[in-house]
Amino acid sequence: MAHQFWFLSFLILLAGKCTKSQEIFECAVPADDDVCLLRGVKLSSPDKIYDVELPEAQQSVHFLEGNIPNFGEPIYGQLEETTNLTINKAGVEQLFVGPQLIHLNASWNKLKRIEKTPNAENLNLLVLELSHNLFDRVPNVKEFLGLQHLNLSFNQIGFVSLEIFTNLSQLQTLDLSNNRIRSLDSAFRLQKLKFLHLNNNHITDLDFNSWNLTNLKYLNIANNRMLFLEGSDFELSFPSLTTLSFSGNIWNCRALSKLYPHLQNRSISYQTDQLPCPTNRSSVYDICCDDSYVNFVTLKSQWDIRKLRKEMDFMNDMMKVKLIEVSQEQDAQIELLQRKLTEQEEKMDAMKNHLLQMSGMIEDLIEELYLRYQENGQTRSMLMTGNKIAF
Repeated sequence: MAHQFWFLSFLILLAGKCTKSQEIFECAVPADDDVCLLRGVKLSSPDKIYDVELPEAQQSVHFLEGNIPNFGEPIYGQLEETTNLTINKAGVEQLFVGPQLIHLNASWNKLKRIEKTPNAENLNLLVLELSHNLFDRVPNVKEFLGLQHLNLSFNQIGFVSLEIFTNLSQLQTLDLSNNRIRSLDSAFRLQKLKFLHLNNNHITDLDFNSWNLTNLKYLNIANNRMLFLEGSDFELSFPSLTTLSFSGNIWNCRALSKLYPHLQNRSISYQTDQLPCPTNRSSVYDICCDDSYVNFVTLKSQWDIRKLRKEMDFMNDMMKVKLIEVSQEQDAQIELLQRKLTEQEEKMDAMKNHLLQMSGMIEDLIEELYLRYQENGQTRSMLMTGNKIAF
């Protein structure tokens, strides 16, 4: 009994020491806000969450400053009720996205990647803010199927394959501004996208032929390195466009002259450059540009050649698809014939087995008839012999 009392006392003492070693954080709540502000939280690893105590049952939590290099899954054990999470200037390098989150802002950190529960679709997440980080490519966001707002501005992204956004059918705002993007590859089809920010990158040209953004209202391609843009591309790719920001590029004046009527006919508004332009440049419709005819002819030729190449690639792709379909159809027919041949062979084998069974039965019957014949012959012989004796 004394031993049990000593052991219980030891546990109580140990629990008291653990509690005392915990650093307790309380919400600093502004008078006009319901966000739980936690300033200066430091966690050298996700498991160190057990060394601190956070306020419970907080729907909106804001971690400000501090040092949390790995904001891992164990941390969410004290954030079970949190759906609106902000982590700013906390030195986060790795981030786990909790499945309960609706709004996540992890701007102003050192992020290079994000992670989530494997094979899980985070359907709740609507807003993801990842600006002012160290991403050199678009993080894996394709399984956040309910996402409506994605901000990846002020990172170090150099190339974007637009296919990664294909599954984000609910996306309305995409901000890729202030990166190092030189080109955007592949088709782009998002039916609900309304705002697209590509400004302040290194983009030299954009081909909208394979884009289909039927609800896009605002497109910002300002402050890039673009020289030429075909106005006809806007007709099919952006039927709902109302505002285009394209100043701060190195446009060719003749190209702009051809672009402007398309904008005017569609009543698309645009932002002008700050005039006057540099001494070696002209302006068209208050947009600074390069007035070089040779440059225009060269660019136009390159554009037409690229369009022709795109059309040829499209035709080649269609032919490949048709060939694959024909090949698949032939394969299906061959498979059907092989299956029928196999079924026929199985039927032949079954018939052979049946004939062998019949042959055995016939042999058995013949043998039985023969035995009966022999028995009947002996019976007749005995009857005849008996008659003679009786006589």
